[in-house]
Amino acid sequence: MEYFIGVFGIVSDVQILFTLTVLFILATLFAGLMRILLLWVYTRFSYDTGVDLGLKLYKNVLNEKYESHINRNSSEVLNALSTKINDVVFKVI
Repeated sequence: MEYFIGVFGIVSDVQILFTLTVLFILATLFAGLMRILLLWVYTRFSYDTGVDLGLKLYKNVLNEKYESHINRNSSEVLNALSTKINDVVFKVI
């Protein structure tokens, strides 16, 4: 504690209270900014993962044999893919 008093040149109780209040506010702001940054990184990662997963799945469906496309309803396949991709991105990741 004496180190802080020497560094900041504190001589009274009011200055100690003011310095601690400012340090607490700065720590709170830093923690809030870190939470926002972590949320942005997490969201970006989730959406990027969903895009990569979607591209690979759609590519696999499009590269199937012609007979499999004839026998299935394409709207059902696309609906199932988009539903499953959304489930993975929003519920798992």
